[in-house]
Amino acid sequence: ILHLEDRDGRKWATGDAEPGLFFTPTTRWQAGEVMEDWISLTVPADAPPGRYRLLTGMYQMETMENLPLSGGEQVGGRLLVAEVEVR
Repeated sequence: ILHLEDRDGRKWATGDAEPGLFFTPTTRWQAGEVMEDWISLTVPADAPPGRYRLLTGMYQMETMENLPLSGGEQVGGRLLVAEVEVR
């Protein structure tokens, strides 16, 4: 999952997809393996200009519970990917 969020924690856009577009299910992943994936977001026209955070993470589909993370800067159970400017 990918979120575009402002500094107050308001989500302005969300992208969600099965890892690897269903071709690489997590049951095939090996410990320490690096997986590349693509998720797109559309910034809504009414999003005010300013700095936003891109946050990512994974969750258990059945329970919608966030999976635990390690490393990196974490915000609300998600990993900070980048800060972006919306103009």
